[in-house]
Amino acid sequence: MELRELIKRYREEHSLTMQQFADRCGLSKGYISMLEKGHHPQSSRALIPSLETLNKIASGMSLSVDSLLLLLDGDTSVTINENAIDPTEAELLSAFRSMNKEGQTAALAAVCGLAASDIYKKRNNSSVVLDV
Repeated sequence: MELRELIKRYREEHSLTMQQFADRCGLSKGYISMLEKGHHPQSSRALIPSLETLNKIASGMSLSVDSLLLLLDGDTSVTINENAIDPTEAELLSAFRSMNKEGQTAALAAVCGLAASDIYKKRNNSSVVLDV
């Protein structure tokens, strides 16, 4: 089943408006509308959601993202944001944002010092491939 069909069917079966479903997912009503149509209204380009978006939709449907992916057609396209931050990076960013300017300056200096040290440099780059 295509994502657009799945979302619409779920909303109808649970008597949810687009806004109610959007609120459950943490997405905008306009984006839910575009997902249901399957394309961007101005450019008519196919809408390809990110893995993060699929995770939000799955959460809104009380499913795991794995379960959601199993319900979708095998040829469903998903974008993966290579610049997405992992939980550790999110924790660092949250801590950094909670500091005043003096604390942020000190934290940045400490991190830059660690990053410059050969002891803490990554030895090789590994990549993750998602086959949906």
